Amino acid sequence: MSFKLLRYHYQLQQSKKLNKEILKEIQLRRLKEIISHAYLNVPFYHEKFEKAKIKPEDIKTLDDLEKIPLTTKAEIQSTPLNYLVSRYVNLNNCDRSLTSGTTGMPLTIIIDRDYMDFQVALFARTYFEDGVKLWHKMMRIVDPLYLPKKGDWYQKIGLMKTKYVSLFEPIEKQFSIAKKYKPDILRGFSSQIALLAYHARENGEVLKPKIIFTSAEYLDKASRNLIESTFLSQLFDLYISTEFGLMAWECKAHSGYHTNIESVMIEFVKDGEPVTDGESGEIICTNLVNRAMPLIRYDLGDVGIPTEEECTCGSTLPLIRLVEGRTGDFLVTPDNRIISPTIFFPYPFNDVEGIKQFRIIQEKKDKLIIQLVADEDFKRNELALEKARKEIWKVFGENMNVEFQFLDKIKRDNERKYRKIVSKIPIHLT
Repeated sequence: MSFKLLRYHYQLQQSKKLNKEILKEIQLRRLKEIISHAYLNVPFYHEKFEKAKIKPEDIKTLDDLEKIPLTTKAEIQSTPLNYLVSRYVNLNNCDRSLTSGTTGMPLTIIIDRDYMDFQVALFARTYFEDGVKLWHKMMRIVDPLYLPKKGDWYQKIGLMKTKYVSLFEPIEKQFSIAKKYKPDILRGFSSQIALLAYHARENGEVLKPKIIFTSAEYLDKASRNLIESTFLSQLFDLYISTEFGLMAWECKAHSGYHTNIESVMIEFVKDGEPVTDGESGEIICTNLVNRAMPLIRYDLGDVGIPTEEECTCGSTLPLIRLVEGRTGDFLVTPDNRIISPTIFFPYPFNDVEGIKQFRIIQEKKDKLIIQLVADEDFKRNELALEKARKEIWKVFGENMNVEFQFLDKIKRDNERKYRKIVSKIPIHLT
């Protein structure tokens, strides 16, 4: 077992209740270190800083970070890997994490071993805070790309045993495996866990995990209610990205998402300026730990709401009240009003049964396609469809054309995620 992993775990257990000013001092120290490291060792950032006429010593406070230009996903995707990684990094001692992104272009993130240990410690802190015990069994539903070739050392000695199941196995098989394995902890994509809950309801089957962790996709209230009421388990949502690992997590108080400010600095920006408390902003991130491939002021493409409120759990780690989704998930009305994707969870089907999945696609400003996977009773319910169309008009106006499509299955996108909102209209909050 890594001594660094134990040290990181101890540090994180201590820092979760530190005075906020001390936490900011820790964050500023790490920010200065990663900026200096990137300037000296990463060609991409050395060039970016030089063009902006910025030196590491110009970053004296957390607010000074705004002086640094944003880094976009497109920039990273189009830059040779050797310009993005530290010139002294040994790639043989690093891990590679791959995401295709919404454009379909591959995005490779290089992760050093220290950062891997830090991420394990961050997950351990979250798990233990949310009630996980070392002897609990976990079942994880994952992308086949991330099916492990071997178990971790602690699993080999009987701690935190984990069974991995492919995301693309049929729901019936996933549920059958879960019933046989009887996991204490169930973790997977939000939509996949919701489908398991729907399967249980439809077939009168029972599964009783003690705790459920969802991640990777926006968790709407309807899905949360379905999952918790079906499995009678407490659900904790995790905010995770390929680029930054575990960024934020729910505690037992469910007051929002505690941000792991020891590993990532998160900014919320709208129209190029920081947002105020309770205001939506585009999420800009800086990795404070991964020296192999630093990402500084990286536009993640997500939208969230910061809050100054303190959590009743006692942790001083700052909160995000809500992660609303990606900028590509926002919709626009024919008269150019921007509509948050959260309106469609479960609106306009609030009081309707028989819908298994749905997706909203906006191809033009005046056209919405509503894709539905539903039972036969709902397909024959013309009144429900007409009511839904009128409810949509209340928000978008009657100039919006609304088309309903019934499908047998809604496919996942290039990121292997299930996107409930797909907008083809460019929208930028920054």
